[in-house]
Amino acid sequence: MNYNFPFTITGSTSRSTAVTKDLHLSKGRIVHASVYFPEGANDVTHVQFEHHGSQILPANPDGDYCADLYLIEFPDCVPLTEPPYVLKARGWKTTATDVMVYINITVVPFPELTKMYPPAS
Repeated sequence: MNYNFPFTITGSTSRSTAVTKDLHLSKGRIVHASVYFPEGANDVTHVQFEHHGSQILPANPDGDYCADLYLIEFPDCVPLTEPPYVLKARGWKTTATDVMVYINITVVPFPELTKMYPPAS
């Protein structure tokens, strides 16, 4: 399953006042994710991802993704085994203007799920 989420990050926010968005996914394994920072993000727009209250992307504690007119891709292997299957995107931007980033996440079902729903022939 491929999921796409536009995420508007309000200007004049900080890490402690970050905007959040719930990214509803399906049970399975995240195998790829990306964040596109459009022109105007100006390297002052930051994004992190949490699952069940803990930061999972980027993996380094208190790290974040930040860029301008750039697509950051990260192949990863994050299992989503316990409901709710929701990531929380956290974003902040230290300058006054709002910006919309674009998040793409690919989830592959676990093998036991593919047995329940075999591909169409």
